[in-house]
Amino acid sequence: MEAYLLDAGVQAKALDADEAGLVTDSSYGKANPRMDLIKRNFKKIGTALKDTIAIITGYFGVDENSNVVCFGRGGSDFSAGIMANAVGANALELWKDIGCFYSADSRTVKGAQRLERLSYDEAEELGYFGAKIIHPKTIPPLKEKNIKALVKNVFKPRECGTLITARPRKTGKTVKAIASKKNIGLITVRSASMVDVPGYLGRLFGLLSEHGIAVDMVSTSEASVSFTIDRKDLLLARKALAGLERESERMRFESDVALIGVIGEALRSTPGIVGKAANCLGKAGINLEAISLGASEIDVLLVVKERHRVQAVQVLHRALVEGKT
Repeated sequence: MEAYLLDAGVQAKALDADEAGLVTDSSYGKANPRMDLIKRNFKKIGTALKDTIAIITGYFGVDENSNVVCFGRGGSDFSAGIMANAVGANALELWKDIGCFYSADSRTVKGAQRLERLSYDEAEELGYFGAKIIHPKTIPPLKEKNIKALVKNVFKPRECGTLITARPRKTGKTVKAIASKKNIGLITVRSASMVDVPGYLGRLFGLLSEHGIAVDMVSTSEASVSFTIDRKDLLLARKALAGLERESERMRFESDVALIGVIGEALRSTPGIVGKAANCLGKAGINLEAISLGASEIDVLLVVKERHRVQAVQVLHRALVEGKT
């Protein structure tokens, strides 16, 4: 890239991430940026390369001991978000082989629509659900400094793409997208020990955290809790919770489920969304294994059997996005 630009008469300089000063912690595969150090390093780069285009590798950084640490799959997007924050960019352009977000996976939902605009929160949530457009961690560095992002298609540069900002213009649609996540495990714990007894959930999730197990969705009642994790962690979770299992009335581990996300601005303040979702799934003969309103206002999380995942997305998209019965 440097050679190409120089040949075209454009001043350019290629740098590896470690040369540029992209400093991270030591969490290999899930690295977190050291923004204080990165901002200081990039200020030096800006001074040294004032009239030059800097071309910097993505996907990895180095910790303070100069060890290479990766951001994980899709981490080049995260690198770009970090750099945009560090230099106080006006905008970040992300050129991809898929140039925009859709309201559902267009391979399985015929009525999937291009999403021309999304809020930071909507884009981040879709990223966590595996919409392979941008890495979800790309968004927080942009959000911190109100930097807009534009996703474009490198093969079709004239297409509009998706613009991501703090609050996109109103479209009149409450539900923007239906997303799904497979390879999910569902754990349900029922125990009288959690009724009016402080600390039970802290113990439960603490044991999972000690074994490096991340929890996606949580749904609670007075005497039970259901939550989802990666399916690959189910056996490890069973070992981690062995002590609690002995004092529980029931602990169930299910490996045949999928997580469905209904995503859009102000979902929780819009009456009837949850009821409509449950009703249309019921009519299709799809049972809800668990349900949770997200901590933010932009998502409702549903758990269904894995065999119903694609059908559930299609049914929900038709009813909530397309507005068809």
